[in-house]
Amino acid sequence: MRVPALVLSVLLLVGACDSAPQAGMTVGGAGPGVITPADPGFIIGTDFGRDDRLAAAVLLDLRGFWSERFHTVFGKAWPGLPNAYSVNSDAPARQATPCAGYSDALAGNAFYCAEADAIAWDRAALLPALREKFGEAAIVLVLAHEYGHAVQEHAGLRPDSVLVSEVMADCFAGTLLGEALAGRTAHLRLRPAQLDHALAALTVFRDPVGSGRAPEHGSAFDRITAVLTGVDRGPAACAGMTSAGLVTEDLADRENRPTLSVERMIDAAAADSADFLRTVAPAGWRPPAVRKAGGRPCGDAAVIYCAGNDTVTVDTGEELSTRHRVIGDFATAVAVGRAEATATHAGDDLCLTGAWLGRRLAGPGPTLRLGPGDLDEAVIQVLRSAGAQGVRTLATGVTRGATACRTQ
Repeated sequence: MRVPALVLSVLLLVGACDSAPQAGMTVGGAGPGVITPADPGFIIGTDFGRDDRLAAAVLLDLRGFWSERFHTVFGKAWPGLPNAYSVNSDAPARQATPCAGYSDALAGNAFYCAEADAIAWDRAALLPALREKFGEAAIVLVLAHEYGHAVQEHAGLRPDSVLVSEVMADCFAGTLLGEALAGRTAHLRLRPAQLDHALAALTVFRDPVGSGRAPEHGSAFDRITAVLTGVDRGPAACAGMTSAGLVTEDLADRENRPTLSVERMIDAAAADSADFLRTVAPAGWRPPAVRKAGGRPCGDAAVIYCAGNDTVTVDTGEELSTRHRVIGDFATAVAVGRAEATATHAGDDLCLTGAWLGRRLAGPGPTLRLGPGDLDEAVIQVLRSAGAQGVRTLATGVTRGATACRTQ
């Protein structure tokens, strides 16, 4: 977030802004390492330990990437690596840090400070937690996000709100992840599954939409789609970001709706999705019957379209109940909507599901209205079941509507 004379940007923080983590997706032990460690001797306050060696590698690849791309995008030379500070919030003696005062004020946090042109992080409470819960790719994401604020500062970008500044930094972070996925970074090697793990962190630490507070970092939908924009389209697309297309502010002031039981949400989602799908399906299409059962007669998914008897079969057992409880009731809704969309043969099922959600962003349907956290619950469910590519496809439907789904 921006405050006078500095940028103090918290990305994935335990207890950031006095908010608890939101329900989401954790993936302890998230795959093999993606970072080849580097000498952290240039980091102020380093202990030369594992996490600072990982951080050093990320920063060196960021320097290499932006040294090459900054002039292409902004027409000026990149001034160099910002000052880097490693802080141990558990140390008995308080350590001075730029802009934030002392190390105990940085506990569990990371930030970029424009006043000192410095990036700082807590190596005791932040980096180990990211690595253990989401894998090393999450460390890449948090540091690349903070570096993104340095890019904003040196490029002279002045986003029109704190929210836009944050999602733009997410997008800039995605540009490095894209380079790592393509094998064009010296120290980072990233596979799609590891990208999913890093994105999972954004589903856990996001703005608590519907809290009545002004959004500062963005919903999971806005943050993840911003990262993927950077991955797919590069830094020029990030630099042009505005509040247009962001859903966080649209949802922030909506009233929370009552949480529905599994049974009631299955019925409500089936009716509401079918109402939308009739407008995009071939003439004469009829919604499939929805059968709630204890088994899975035509596949492994808890909610699935069975073409043989034209039904959506829902296994209401432990898996669905747990997902409903942990993620939220709209995780159930999006699974039912996706199964019905499969039955239309009118386009990609996830994209059509997104188009349904996009329509409900504009206004309520006959049996459902979109509460402030519902779109994030849908994103979490899709990230779990279909990864980053699934979220891309869902977002296409949300932002571009059903006509875009025929080419997905």
